[in-house]
Amino acid sequence: MHGPSSCSSIGIFLQGPGAVTLKVLSQVRNAGLVLAGIVLYSEKVNTIQAGGYLVSLIAFGAYSALESSNSKSAHNNGKGDVSAAAEPKSAKEKTSS
Repeated sequence: MHGPSSCSSIGIFLQGPGAVTLKVLSQVRNAGLVLAGIVLYSEKVNTIQAGGYLVSLIAFGAYSALESSNSKSAHNNGKGDVSAAAEPKSAKEKTSS
């Protein structure tokens, strides 16, 4: 017998991860591959290479955070949020009817 928790987990599974989540998971996988190469295969990494990779990870993190916050604000603005700009329009529609 299925309980309420199984239905909600199925809904989450069917919805799928967002684009930002997939990008973050990809970067985590890439960082793991780099670390595995260093540990398992004794890859030599000089300071410039490590610094460059660190800068790219930091820049990607900043981009992902910005993208996520923009996505959330766009989603909230389109989903029934009543803003000050929308109120006069509603009042105008009521008077014109």
